[in-house]
Amino acid sequence: MRAATALVAVLSCGLLAACSGGTPGDGGSPATQSGTASDSQSPSKSSPASAPSGGTADQPAKVTPQDDPLPWKKAPGAVTDTITVGDHGTLTVTADASRATLAGDQTATVDAGAGFRVTDALMDDSYAVVVTGDRQEQQPARATVIDLASGDQFVLDGDSETPTVNGGSWALGNGQLEHPTLGPKRAYCLATVDLATQSSDLSWCAPPRTGFTHVQVGPSGVSLMAFDDARPSCRTVAEVADGELTPFPGVTECTGWEGVTLDGGRVWSVIPNERRIERAHFYASVGDGYFDLGMGDSGSLTTCDGAAYFNRAPERDRDPAQVLRWTTDGRLSVVYATESGGEAFVSGTARCGGHHLTVTALTSKGDSQVTAATS
Repeated sequence: MRAATALVAVLSCGLLAACSGGTPGDGGSPATQSGTASDSQSPSKSSPASAPSGGTADQPAKVTPQDDPLPWKKAPGAVTDTITVGDHGTLTVTADASRATLAGDQTATVDAGAGFRVTDALMDDSYAVVVTGDRQEQQPARATVIDLASGDQFVLDGDSETPTVNGGSWALGNGQLEHPTLGPKRAYCLATVDLATQSSDLSWCAPPRTGFTHVQVGPSGVSLMAFDDARPSCRTVAEVADGELTPFPGVTECTGWEGVTLDGGRVWSVIPNERRIERAHFYASVGDGYFDLGMGDSGSLTTCDGAAYFNRAPERDRDPAQVLRWTTDGRLSVVYATESGGEAFVSGTARCGGHHLTVTALTSKGDSQVTAATS
């Protein structure tokens, strides 16, 4: 359900403050869905020097996930709320999206206000960010940034030095906040805010008749999915650096959905069947090696504590829904699984709070919200 909603938001230029042309860029050489088995595993978590041997972009090495569950426990609060557990507290969004509450080393409450709702609640090991958006999708978003060490707050909105806009993709990590803004000639651009200094810059501006979504701040950089206004849209997963957009190598042209950068590697997904955009095929690269991670849920890719995570819906009735973790030592692990039997899926993305992960699962046996330390 959420994947279908995401598709409309991604591919409808009318939802962007500006949507402007050309093709976002060359997607690189294609990665197929076939490959050879890989049994290479290194004890190093992320060092490129100890990277496992993979396949090529055309024939990535298939990786079989191993069971390695995290120490899950029930998250505090109601399962109907959206909860993110972090290193220094818990950020909770009410079920009606009218309020977000921070509890822990610091306490704060952000009320969305009349006509607004909480659209994003982000947390890393230093900051919490609550974004509220206009329910009518007309007014610019408003973001409240909370320093988890001091409790100090500041606000980003349509009157900021780099103003916010209605909607769009937000991301937090490494002490920086990414959000959409309008640049020269009302170009649709990505802004980067250094939260320590509260200074901001334009990171990249989309060419005419293009837009972007699925912004991520990974351990080694910022990534996004750029798209044009063709039907079907040509989608490019790329890294943003120094004002330039660099497509991930090895991604089948125009089929990318989302991607993250890790220390020494990348993870991304493509949509193999445009009629089933909720199902994505996930791949990874470490150094010059490519890996086939199998199928998963589109829109579920995220990073936490140096690793990449994505969801996998049951392939067959009564199978469990899963959350998988990929690390650049070549390990693919099932870190969370629902009980077998009945219908089940993991809702949205797993939510990272520095060194903690929180998961919401909806099942016919009852919904649950659990959290675990990642290291």
